[in-house]
Amino acid sequence: MRKMSEMACRIFARSTTLVALTLVLATPAVAGDGAGQKVFVDQKCNQCHTIKDLKIGLVGVPEGNPTDLSAAGTLHAGDWMKAFLLKKEVLNGQKHKRKFLGPDSELSALVTWLGSLKGVK
Repeated sequence: MRKMSEMACRIFARSTTLVALTLVLATPAVAGDGAGQKVFVDQKCNQCHTIKDLKIGLVGVPEGNPTDLSAAGTLHAGDWMKAFLLKKEVLNGQKHKRKFLGPDSELSALVTWLGSLKGVK
């Protein structure tokens, strides 16, 4: 009987570990994910935009009023954001000031990250 309970405990422990690992690997990118945020900073997006919720402020002196993107994920879908950053889409009668020139992988990471920003609740 004791052998059965030890074996059951081992099986339960392995199953729990497998479930936890699956949940971690299946979790989508979120605001805390470093890839998109790194692209945001590396591409110098914070020369014109802030992410106040994450305390990402401006670098340098921006022209006009800087746009806070803390809730970017509530405003537009990812496909639209990609098109806007590639100057293929218009917002308030204007295209994005700078065309995104990085590789597609960086653009995807940036858009995924921006899409996860929902503002402070």
